[in-house]
Amino acid sequence: TDDNVQIEFSAPLFLHYSTAESNSELLEEASVGAWELNRERIPDGTAPSFLSGLGKAYERRGLPYDAAQMYLQALARRPGNPELLESLGRTYEQLED
Repeated sequence: TDDNVQIEFSAPLFLHYSTAESNSELLEEASVGAWELNRERIPDGTAPSFLSGLGKAYERRGLPYDAAQMYLQALARRPGNPELLESLGRTYEQLED
């Protein structure tokens, strides 16, 4: 309410605190992921492409474990796909490092 000025007077004290990293970590912990959020909306025929795209996005962000999970789910829908197998192998190499 207008009678409660606690935020108004306390906000300047924290103006220059760096919270981007901790906020990002909190959001990641609370997130279920793009696949789970969109699973019902993605037609089965396009699911492997969607999952592969997510895998590539995870790789670019330096998250090989998450990338491998997406590639494995895509491979379950397109067994033996050479591009997916190559991507999965690449993420496994990153995980070994």
